[in-house]
Formats: sequence, structure tokens, C-alpha cells
Amino acid sequence: MTDELIIGHLFKRAIVIEAQFGSSDYHLNRYRMLKADARGRLH
Repeated sequence: MTDELIIGHLFKRAIVIEAQFGSSDYHLNRYRMLKADARGRLH
């Protein structure tokens, strides 16, 4: 990735953030599991 354009810096930053905090797929699946677990506890 080139550092000539700002998009290169932003792309690198997005990759690091995803590695540090997890991908959107990870968080979406976690949310679904927590929601399903909460429904199970209510019934």
C-alpha cells in the first residue's frame, strides 16, 4: 500500500483496528448469540 494518498493510511488503520477489535462479522455474530441467549432467558 502506498503512502502517497491519504486512503493508504486510512486503509492501514482500518486493518489494524479490525485486527485489534475484531471484524464486523465477529461482532454481528456475537450480537446475534447474545440476543438469542437473552430471548432464551426471558421464556
